[in-house]
Amino acid sequence: MDEYSLLYLLVGGLAGLLAGLFGIGGGIILVPLFFWCFSARYGSDLAMHLALGSSATVVLCNSLISGWHHHKKQAVNWLAVKWLAPGLLIGSIWGAALASHLSGLRLQQIFALFLVVLAAHLVWKAWSKPSRPVRLPQHPIKSWHYSLMGLVIGHCSGLLAIGGGSLTVPFLVLRQGFTMRHGVATAAVCGTPIALAASMTYGVMGAGQLGLPSLASGYLYWPAIIATLITSLFSARWGVALAHRCPNTVLQGAFALLLLVSAGLLWPY
Repeated sequence: MDEYSLLYLLVGGLAGLLAGLFGIGGGIILVPLFFWCFSARYGSDLAMHLALGSSATVVLCNSLISGWHHHKKQAVNWLAVKWLAPGLLIGSIWGAALASHLSGLRLQQIFALFLVVLAAHLVWKAWSKPSRPVRLPQHPIKSWHYSLMGLVIGHCSGLLAIGGGSLTVPFLVLRQGFTMRHGVATAAVCGTPIALAASMTYGVMGAGQLGLPSLASGYLYWPAIIATLITSLFSARWGVALAHRCPNTVLQGAFALLLLVSAGLLWPY
């Protein structure tokens, strides 16, 4: 039994709640917290890679569960998912492979800066002018930008081991005219191909690395993954229910705050 098991259980409950509430796999909170748990035991460089790989695996399960609950509420735009999915899958493999060749410190800095910039952009867009609803085009040929954005989102998400919701939600809400609720639901489903590709890549790229804990498969640390999933799979449905009750402006503000808090946890002092 890992001495951090109770902490992993608590982290999992929070990550699952956020996965359902914001359409994210929970990676933007899992990576900083996993890093803090691993750094004292395995060193900061190895800890960051373990945090990324383990987060990607938890994100996969959370995305499946939260996406299914959003689908049951008929909030997922499956046409958008179809256009985004190929790019998300390819980009995620590319991003996770790149992360395996970067130092832990560099990954910390990239992750934290990414969260700060994203939070600032989300707040500025939400409050500078009212959103204007835009109808999605009906023919896939006119939506090549979905495939391109899928590649970009997938690459960033694979690199940072997140479900992509922190990028997919702003793209759908601020650029494509989705409501926050429908953007969250669609992003939750889009997290599945991202996390699947990233998890497999982190497992393969980490195989044979020196200093890995005995219960790790590459950069996937199973005691943390399993304990986190135990609580996150239950709490994800509570987040979905809450997302369908909160006003859009409240969701946007809470999402931005979450990004800033996560950045503060991860920034190398």
